[in-house]
Amino acid sequence: MPELPEVETARRLIADAALHRRIVDVDDSDTFVCRPHAPGELRAALTGRTLTAARRRGKAIWCETSGLDGATVPGPDLGIHLGMSGSIVVTSETGEVAEGGEDRIYRALKAALESAAARGGAHTGDVIAARHPGGTCPRCGAEMRHGTIGGRSTWWCSREQRAQPR
Repeated sequence: MPELPEVETARRLIADAALHRRIVDVDDSDTFVCRPHAPGELRAALTGRTLTAARRRGKAIWCETSGLDGATVPGPDLGIHLGMSGSIVVTSETGEVAEGGEDRIYRALKAALESAAARGGAHTGDVIAARHPGGTCPRCGAEMRHGTIGGRSTWWCSREQRAQPR
């Protein structure tokens, strides 16, 4: 799943560059990307319409389209999924969070999301260059660790983010 900042960055790009522009053609020949629609189905439904809104619902983008030839009935919505991305390490059970810790977690997550959105959606920011054996945390200099959490490969700071054994 893409992370929220990447989705919001893509939504803003669509809103800034594509809204109120007429769709002149659609390449829907890739049967994997356009599934479950058959080739030609998206082209037929969208060509000639105008993108009227780009909205984000969670980690999905939904673009609204106009009716054809000035029709008052809106056109179909177009759902967009961005594919795979990275993840944030969270290994504690919710019942294990210390009293008052929820507010601290909320503020940290909000700040991280705002920072990532400001960077164009790069949720891992400065950590990207440190994700290798021998890499060090760009914030505190501790050794970076690697592991699999929830079936996904990830890197974390050995000092600031301690993985809890399950």
